Amino acid sequence: FIVGGNGSGKSPLSKIMTMHYRPTEGEVYLGSQKVMPSYIQSARNHISAIYTDFHLFTDLYKQYDISDIERLLKLLQLDKIVEVKGNKFTTTKLSDGQKKRLALLVMLLEDRKIMLFDEWAADQDPDFKHTFYRQILPELKLKRKIVIVISHDDSYFDVADHLVQLRDGNIVSSETYEYKENL
Repeated sequence: FIVGGNGSGKSPLSKIMTMHYRPTEGEVYLGSQKVMPSYIQSARNHISAIYTDFHLFTDLYKQYDISDIERLLKLLQLDKIVEVKGNKFTTTKLSDGQKKRLALLVMLLEDRKIMLFDEWAADQDPDFKHTFYRQILPELKLKRKIVIVISHDDSYFDVADHLVQLRDGNIVSSETYEYKENL
């Protein structure tokens, strides 16, 4: 988890990590590979991100197993609202929280190695927030995904393996934890 107050640099750091911003100093590595300008597009193919200012498309640009889509729609509590027909969502006229869940569905279908969530749970009701932190994130960990969460939800910090706190664009603390399921 990356935490810190407003203006601490969480979102710019996340956009550097996903290679949407280029750093003004230092270097970015993906594993042991230094990310050079010629490697950025290839590196981005390993990363999915949902930012606070995301755009939701109606089309799925790949074919996915309909049973996977239906399972995820149910998990994300969208199965009574949204369907996929002809590789398109039947609607994106949803609440902000529902739109983020639909974006999460696409992210889960893409199944990339690195997943970044920038204040993803901010628009979720308490029950679904709990599902996200206590069910979805641990399942992603079991699938050996690299999950980066930017959050103010301090009641869920115990889910993190690593907690990095930023202030004024600098890391002020970095702690590693062993996650213990706490339902």
